[in-house]
Amino acid sequence: MPDFRGAFTATLTPFDERGEVDFDYIQRHLRYQEENGIDGVVPSGTNGEGPSLSLHERKRIVEFVIQNKGSMLVIAGTGCANQPETIELTSFAAEVGADAVLIVPPYFYKNVAGHGLADYYRRVLDSAPIPVLLYNIPSLTGVEITDELLQALADRPNLAGVKDTSGDIARTKAYVANFPNLAILNGSDWLIQESLAGAAGTISGLSNVFPHLISAIYDDFRAGKDVSDAQQRINSLKDIFAKYPPFAGNKFALTLQGFPLTHVRPPLVDLSKDERRRMQAELRQIGP
Repeated sequence: MPDFRGAFTATLTPFDERGEVDFDYIQRHLRYQEENGIDGVVPSGTNGEGPSLSLHERKRIVEFVIQNKGSMLVIAGTGCANQPETIELTSFAAEVGADAVLIVPPYFYKNVAGHGLADYYRRVLDSAPIPVLLYNIPSLTGVEITDELLQALADRPNLAGVKDTSGDIARTKAYVANFPNLAILNGSDWLIQESLAGAAGTISGLSNVFPHLISAIYDDFRAGKDVSDAQQRINSLKDIFAKYPPFAGNKFALTLQGFPLTHVRPPLVDLSKDERRRMQAELRQIGP
């Protein structure tokens, strides 16, 4: 089983002017992550606009990231809205060498029976020759990863952990307390300091742009240092990004780090020229 302790980046997917995936950008961005202390990456997930990608594109991205990962772990986002594609993408990720997969619950049907969701995940786990982390992000899926679900799946040896992006520190702490054998990874940048008292690590969206801040707060916390100021700085940055369209802010902010401008895929929208000017001014106020 991989060691899931550390700072991970939920990596973005860059699209060029034609809406095609820019693999040269991905390669450069991976080196930026590795050089700034990130322990692993999560491609094709929420920040990677996974639901906007075709199954073929997701396979190409996962394989490319694995081929260019350097020393970092790769936890591939393989959750789809249906079971056959989830199983197909998960099996592919295992075949090409992913260290683990992250699987969001099927996100179209709401208020599904608990035993139905458990059956869904059992079939995926039983078909997956790879460690699996479940992904709790009910704000987008409308489906909660409950304690009852995890207990129903506890006999599956490849159930490795949970990424919790509920934004509720009590939920994260409950996972940690109730499932000590699972790796619990925080998915909220606002809660890194609070979560690391028990969580194995953090999977960050902000670290697409500021990997050094996320790797440093993790390392300093583990070294017993006070990270309150670092968390406040992260919160200030997150407050800025929260004002702008999702994922487009990260892609624009990376241009301020020397990357070319890349795009989101519709129905998401890029920042307007006015939004770019305002974001740049706000980021400059905080400093490098």
